[in-house]
Amino acid sequence: MLKRFIKSDYLGSAGLLQRALSATLAFFLLGCFLGAVFPTSTVLAANGGNRIYTVDIQKVLETSIVGKAARNDIEAEVKKRQAKLDTERTKFQRLQKDTQKQIALLSPDAAEEKRELLIKKEKELVRLAQDMKQEVDTVKDRKLGRIVEEIDEVIEDLSDDRDYPLVMEKDPRVILYVNKDFDITEDVIKELNRKKLDL
Repeated sequence: MLKRFIKSDYLGSAGLLQRALSATLAFFLLGCFLGAVFPTSTVLAANGGNRIYTVDIQKVLETSIVGKAARNDIEAEVKKRQAKLDTERTKFQRLQKDTQKQIALLSPDAAEEKRELLIKKEKELVRLAQDMKQEVDTVKDRKLGRIVEEIDEVIEDLSDDRDYPLVMEKDPRVILYVNKDFDITEDVIKELNRKKLDL
């Protein structure tokens, strides 16, 4: 029996994974560069003086106006496709029951035709479910991609205005601790919301 599988989980996408990997690589390269050029004591001093700021991209996506709007749009797309899938699955289940009742009364050849038709319909239903999942993933990637571009622009503007030398994504796999004074997530959310309300 087919299971409901189209999910509206808002976490994780190919784009966000690439950003996390990019952040990891950037952090690694920064460490290699500083370690190669300066002795250990100088590296610590340089890190303290240069100030590395962070942004929790996931929190921005979840709590900003544009992020919430995108999530609502994605969930609407999921519900629309789920309703269609549920309708088609109900039709298939009805056909399955009717076929089971009829097979005992049919000739071997006719019964085999019914079985083949049932298998064909099941494959079509599976293919429909796969296509719908791909459509939802495409919509999600497109909408989140646009928001990430807006977030990048806001971070760049804030960095220029406030002279931030380096801003990294707050990924727990890369950054274990950040002092709240160096976390600009709320500033990014406020600026995103301001830009949205000004439209």
